[in-house]
Amino acid sequence: MDFAATYRITKAFSQCILIFVFTLVSLRAETIVEVGEIRPFFGPDDLNLNPERVVVAIDIYGDKDREVNGVLFKTDRSGIDNVNVIASNSIDGWASRPNYSGIDQRSADNLEEIMRDIRWEAAPTALEIEVSNLDPGIEYELQMLFNEGADRDRRWDIAIEKELVVDDFSSEGEGTWSSSNGFAYIAPFVLKDGDTELNVTMAKHLGGQQSQGADNNPILQAFTITELTIPATPESVEIDNPKFFAGQLQRVGRFVTVDLKRKANHLYSFVFGEGDTDNSKFEIEDGELFLSKDYDFTGHPALNQFSVRIRSTDAEDPVRFLDQIFLVQLADPKEPNDLLLSAGSISSGIIVDGLVGKLSVSDPNLFDQHLFSLVPGDGDKDNDLVYLRSSDLRLLSTISEGQSELKFRIRVTDMTGLSFEKSFNLLVTEPSIRINEFMASNGSVLEDDDGDASDWIELFNEQKGTLNLGGWFLSDDEDQLSKWRFPEVSIEPNGYLLVYASGKKRSSIGSSLHTNFEISSIGESLFLVKPDGETVADIIEFPEQRVDVSYGYDVAASETGYLIDPTPGQKNSDMAVNVSNEVVFSHGRGYYDEPVDLELSSTVPESVIRYTTNGAKPNDRSQIYIDPIRLTPASSSGKRGVRTVRAMAFNSSVASSPVSTHTYIWVNGTSDPQSTGVVGQSRFQSSIKNHPKYGPLINKGLLSLPAISITKPGGMSGSEGEANLELISIDGSETGFGIDCGMKIVGGASVGSAKNNFRCYFRSRYGSSKLRYPLFADHPYTSGASEIFDVIQLRSGSHDNFYWMANPGNPPGRKRQGDAQYVRNRWVSDMEMVMGHTSIHGRFVHCYLNGAYHGLYHVHERPMHNYLDKYFGGDSEDYHYTNSGRNGSNHGAGDDWNDTWREVKSAASTGGIKSRDWINWANLADNQLLYFYCGNDWDWTARHNWMAAGPKYPGRGGWRFYSWDCDVMLYDVEVNNLNLGAPDGIFSALMRDDEFRVFFKDRVYKHCFNDGVLSSNGPLPFHDYRMNEIYDAIIPETARWQPSSGRSLPWGRDEEWLEEWNYMKEVFWPDRTNILLDQFRQKGWYNVEAPEYEKIISSVNPGFTPVIISEDGEIYLTVDGSDPRLIGGTVNPDAFFINGATVDFNLISK
Repeated sequence: MDFAATYRITKAFSQCILIFVFTLVSLRAETIVEVGEIRPFFGPDDLNLNPERVVVAIDIYGDKDREVNGVLFKTDRSGIDNVNVIASNSIDGWASRPNYSGIDQRSADNLEEIMRDIRWEAAPTALEIEVSNLDPGIEYELQMLFNEGADRDRRWDIAIEKELVVDDFSSEGEGTWSSSNGFAYIAPFVLKDGDTELNVTMAKHLGGQQSQGADNNPILQAFTITELTIPATPESVEIDNPKFFAGQLQRVGRFVTVDLKRKANHLYSFVFGEGDTDNSKFEIEDGELFLSKDYDFTGHPALNQFSVRIRSTDAEDPVRFLDQIFLVQLADPKEPNDLLLSAGSISSGIIVDGLVGKLSVSDPNLFDQHLFSLVPGDGDKDNDLVYLRSSDLRLLSTISEGQSELKFRIRVTDMTGLSFEKSFNLLVTEPSIRINEFMASNGSVLEDDDGDASDWIELFNEQKGTLNLGGWFLSDDEDQLSKWRFPEVSIEPNGYLLVYASGKKRSSIGSSLHTNFEISSIGESLFLVKPDGETVADIIEFPEQRVDVSYGYDVAASETGYLIDPTPGQKNSDMAVNVSNEVVFSHGRGYYDEPVDLELSSTVPESVIRYTTNGAKPNDRSQIYIDPIRLTPASSSGKRGVRTVRAMAFNSSVASSPVSTHTYIWVNGTSDPQSTGVVGQSRFQSSIKNHPKYGPLINKGLLSLPAISITKPGGMSGSEGEANLELISIDGSETGFGIDCGMKIVGGASVGSAKNNFRCYFRSRYGSSKLRYPLFADHPYTSGASEIFDVIQLRSGSHDNFYWMANPGNPPGRKRQGDAQYVRNRWVSDMEMVMGHTSIHGRFVHCYLNGAYHGLYHVHERPMHNYLDKYFGGDSEDYHYTNSGRNGSNHGAGDDWNDTWREVKSAASTGGIKSRDWINWANLADNQLLYFYCGNDWDWTARHNWMAAGPKYPGRGGWRFYSWDCDVMLYDVEVNNLNLGAPDGIFSALMRDDEFRVFFKDRVYKHCFNDGVLSSNGPLPFHDYRMNEIYDAIIPETARWQPSSGRSLPWGRDEEWLEEWNYMKEVFWPDRTNILLDQFRQKGWYNVEAPEYEKIISSVNPGFTPVIISEDGEIYLTVDGSDPRLIGGTVNPDAFFINGATVDFNLISK
């Protein structure tokens, strides 16, 4: 059928802007399309079905919900809150089933079923559609689907928001009906301000020409609404608190962004421009505003305002951002005016450390924060019986028998030092239940009052009377039976009580209860304890738990085990016969050259296996596996050459059915590389892809490193969300892994880059609570590397890539601007290990994100508390860590990094040998020496770009320091960065101690002289190793990402990257050591030259005579490996004084 096309100018529904649309006029009929288009479809792949953008998908009068290409069409029979289809008539199976085709046959089958049922209205009455809860100002796309079911020409008009959009629509579209096609009417629309409801009308005549055809009864089978475009920027940015006190360490406020883009996540940074006057006085960390430690606000009067310019950036689309100027005010300190305690009485059975009550404060400054203390004064009689832990008042000593009340006096002090005191009197009062069911790895079964999938515990009252649990306890620790105390809460006879084991520690009456602990998914015990804190009323022991599987008593309450279905607050289900049912793949994740005939099987026989091939998580509506699946590479331009299969097995006897995920990669495809291979993906830059030298090398680069594949429907954002992570070996030399985890975008200034850093959290709610895999085996410096991980990081290169260092002029204002190397962070951690310390292990990989090649990444550890326990023993809660002295670990119940860090800083200020109880001197000295050598004078400061971690108590090895975010270094051989104050003044404080100054000189001599690792050219082989490791891989990286500007584009391996490498080899490595030593001498940090042997050799013959040369001072020598200088500066009594004479020593007995 031929069509004539003319342009027509029309008016958008919500605004008087002019847009061009096609007016399609059939040569056979007088259908006039005023807005949008009519087109045929032959299967789901011809429709606009983007699961990430479709907000409404309705199957009109469908018998059940069905999924098509990842979009779930809901039947309007079930009653959908925001959708109303008004029609008097409906027919089930009105049309014969069409015959559609598509890549996913299951989706084609589902679409065939969807297009059979109709709602219809008898002319001239209108069929109407109402869809509410839409956003005004957003451009949407309406897609209405029709299948006539026979060769007949039914006609009616269509109006949107009472405006005629199709005059005399034909149910045969503008073509000819067949059993293999249908017709879609597609139109964009924008709702006016204040309007959140779309109204669509279909009727015989709504305007325009007179109706044609013999049958004018409108019908409808399905429709979708898709977000067509999104606003160019977020709507607004706010801060939850705009006031602060001078010198406060706590956050000023948290930023919040209003954005009409659905599910958008935002990242925050300072930017230059109007209103940026005071940017440098503040810092941003994880979306929160803090005062800069480098600026003193005490010189400003109260109520003075400070201006900062903040950018909120869409984490998924960095070109979407909004700048906002904020005025934050220096507040006038005002003292608190009341102190409140949650408890009015106390149980006589409370044990030592039991919670007496929680304190809260009334303060004119609502944003203020407070510290509590017991003080002498009126009503302090029992102060010695209680103690404070943060805002918790706890029992210190047992209440005496017969004591009727408890009296104590408390002072609250705010952030400025102002205080308020109050006395309290608490009356002392005098009690079959079981732990019925619990879940230790809640993925999606039950959300708590915060919307979180917390662990939960269900109690059941078996007795005939109501039971008051006030003063009872729940615990997961036999040595701490009173770990969490119940408030005054009752359970009715044969009733249930649900407690969230979330660690959130909430005991407010009338609200959801939350314990101060989480249940270990690897197996432990739970205790229900009576008010005496000693008598165990019930105990349940359990093995390792599975995601979304509950454990508890069977229906008869005769035994415990895994339950088929979790039933929080209800009667328990039957016991599961099988715990887990996994899908086995005949061909595992990997690289392939040919199509794969994939067979799936289940570990539990007679199971139904459902699967997807587009990365979507399978469910009970996904395609059923029957015969082997012929796997070929995806052909869509963005994911070409990659196919991700996800499968799960269903069986009614099984408690857990985990999803198995395997990704298959065809770098060169199965036929034409450009149409079926990764090398043909559209995201590769044409400047490299079509380059005569680099284009043919992309495939070699893609095959030079293993791959990390991330499957995360919806993409990455700044909020943690469920994902699947796979490591895929190139040649099968390592097994690789696949694991479900939580992932999010992390970073500071680098979040403006389109290629972000990702962090992976292994938590029980996703599946395994830890990654257990030899991730760094057979890589440099991996002897003793952990094979168990709570967290790993995927580093994009951050500033050491196309985004920043490859852009000319970075770092700005410096004598020499460097260029991207991509290895700076990996190399600096390598060097810490070469210098003799435990540091961050890592390796390079290629990354695929939802099938799309995402570039070269650095996989590495993160030195947190749950990193230290792997290398230094004990439990993760024995340690704390801090990121740059701004944030860190919090184990709950007041066990926060800040307290330990204050001890570390105090030890540094005090100095002396005792400071070694808190600080590992050798680690700190070498860490700082390495930072000085590398020369980062741009973004390494007292509270930026370093990490530290260590034990909570002194004398256990001390805190260690780790290089972190080391992108802006190794760029100028002459840089001097000795006066930057990192880390948080610790090093500069210790350098005022004579012993540490000598110790630091010893470390300088060890590493910078006599072929030490930091001597002239000493670092070269370690750096060359990493550069050679990514030599081929850098080409697909440059094909995927290019700088916004360059010295000469495209930015290439053999040009800019190689030039920077040559600078390191020809200038930096040969010259840096001597320049650094001169800087130390000028600073007074290396003011005495060490004696030197005239010649250093590794082996000698009997009678060898070494010659020691020294320009100044007296020389003392030991021959037993001890230091000639003792603590305090005295001479070791075993040392020999060398005064220019010859001294004979018999070093080895004959």
